[in-house]
Amino acid sequence: MREFSYYAEAERLKMEKANRNIALQAWLNQSAQATNKKGTKSAYKHFQDFYDKNFGGKKKTEKVISIAERNYRLNQMRKGGK
Repeated sequence: MREFSYYAEAERLKMEKANRNIALQAWLNQSAQATNKKGTKSAYKHFQDFYDKNFGGKKKTEKVISIAERNYRLNQMRKGGK
């Protein structure tokens, strides 16, 4: 079960890195093209400002639960518990 948690965490980190790279490319594109309402400066001064506004910034880490815990919860729901 622990190995699955490691694989799940690795996959989550891989996806987060890919999303960040996409966001960085988008920010670089907009910083080369976009300006504020006056047309003088880039709409976002820093990458973090752009990332937080458009991609949600840091997200809560999803809790990975074991198969045994899932089965327990499912059985509880079937019995009318929690």
